[in-house]
Amino acid sequence: MTADELLSLKESELNSVVNLATENSGNCDLLKECAGANCSRLSCYRYARDVSQYNCQSISLPNAHCGPNVSCFWKNFNFKEGDVRLVQQDQTTARSVCAQRKLDASFKNMTNSTHFFRVFFGSVDGSSRLYPGMDESCVGFEYDPRKRPWFRQSIYVPKGVIVLLDSGPTMQQPLNAGTMDESYTKKARNIVLQLLDTLSTDDFIKVLSFSGDSSNVQPILNDSFTQVVYNDTNGNPLLNDLKAFLLSNESGVNKETLDPNATAMSNAINTSISQLTVNSVIPARYLKVIIVLTSGHYSTTLPEVDIRDPTVYLFVYKLMPTSSLDVVQCPTDRTSFEEIPVSNINNPLYALNSFYSFLAKIHKNFTDDRIDYSQQSAPNSIIQNNTFFMSKAIFSLNNVLLGVMGLDIFLLKVEDQFGIDAGSIVQAANNDSRRNQAPMYDAKNVNISVCMNHSLPCESLKDLQIPNEGICPVVLPSEDLSVLKRLSCCGDCIRKASKDWPMGKIAGVLVTAVAGAVGIVILATGFWYYSYTQNSSIKRGALLLAVKPPAAVAESGQLRKKHEAAASSSKALR
Repeated sequence: MTADELLSLKESELNSVVNLATENSGNCDLLKECAGANCSRLSCYRYARDVSQYNCQSISLPNAHCGPNVSCFWKNFNFKEGDVRLVQQDQTTARSVCAQRKLDASFKNMTNSTHFFRVFFGSVDGSSRLYPGMDESCVGFEYDPRKRPWFRQSIYVPKGVIVLLDSGPTMQQPLNAGTMDESYTKKARNIVLQLLDTLSTDDFIKVLSFSGDSSNVQPILNDSFTQVVYNDTNGNPLLNDLKAFLLSNESGVNKETLDPNATAMSNAINTSISQLTVNSVIPARYLKVIIVLTSGHYSTTLPEVDIRDPTVYLFVYKLMPTSSLDVVQCPTDRTSFEEIPVSNINNPLYALNSFYSFLAKIHKNFTDDRIDYSQQSAPNSIIQNNTFFMSKAIFSLNNVLLGVMGLDIFLLKVEDQFGIDAGSIVQAANNDSRRNQAPMYDAKNVNISVCMNHSLPCESLKDLQIPNEGICPVVLPSEDLSVLKRLSCCGDCIRKASKDWPMGKIAGVLVTAVAGAVGIVILATGFWYYSYTQNSSIKRGALLLAVKPPAAVAESGQLRKKHEAAASSSKALR
């Protein structure tokens, strides 16, 4: 198999599971049957599992679960079943987890212990499914696929974004959307903080506040756009100043007695349109987006705005202390007004699902629905630093974003397991047919509505309560680190780590050992021949020497077998 043939095979497999995920989302039986043996297991371990289906693989970072004083670069992976990670455990997430549990069976056809890849699905609700499974500690663990590079790249559109925060008095009232009885303002700012981590390199962002005074539009932090730059060491956008200001600043709270009315909101939106289109910092071809977050106590409809620039799109989100989605208005293809129910507000990025679905559809059109390829390294990858991934957005039957499917390709493992040079894999991934056929993005050519169909694929089951949110009940009441060590570590980690020698070194040891054994045999034979030719007075000594060579030969044969076994074991583990 050539590098190009391997990538074409993986593209075909990835497209197959993307299509399966779309079909699964409309399979209502998967929701009705999501209980008992059909539940899903969390990667954040709470299970006393059978390790018979596990396989040991070398990894790039030390396996911390094997002990503080153990330098182990091996980890067990579960090829029997995939694992699930959750951002939030609720009925919305449960529907996604239950609908996509059939993916595991197809994932098994894409990877195995001798041809090792990693497949993953990240949902718009923040849940993710990974195969092969990998047991992880529950302590200090946080993973949101919507912020990961592979997810961002498959909904990528170059853009300038202005977020307008309602700062009227009612924004300080409790929303009753959480155990801490948090205010509208706190919830809205948390949505913005989460949004910042989903922006892509070279995007532009500005946050403004508006109040009951129609002329009162104030910048949060500063009045200039911030260009997004990522820090390679942690994979997060360098927007720390803006984040810190949002977390601590309350100066944007309006002290007036009036909340923003339709006129004030219209003025704030029109001011934002002007800043997006007149500012020369944002390239003309970029998408321009305005996101409004408001309590909307005096707003029941989308205010009249005059968006003449064809590159500008408006999303108004009204935070609601209710549990159902009541209002969705889309008076034009480039404007929408939605009431966001309390359950979605507690999952901030899911609250903005129409915005991300809009981006994903644009990306799909401009890439001609092709699979996306990342760059050739993934810093701090637990399995291997020489890694790149392919990914693709998934849409439901009613053309709403479901999530992103991805596949990790470990270059050195491919080289070792397939005999395909890593450099040729990189070259094949970079050829024109895979990367350079899409036209340059230009917002003037976008012809996609911002309006989102919020109806559930299985609307008749919208009131169905999935037991335990689709997650298998825990077996162990607490995190027993000895069990986690047994599942995560490959037996005696120190012994296995010491065998991870370069093959040249192993070959050198074998050659030396065999040469030494042969030397012993020759030397012993020489003594035997010398003794045999001597006079009878030393024949007893000659016979004694004659007995030793076979023992020496046997010993050398055993030594050779031991080294051959060690080499074979090391090669299998690598």
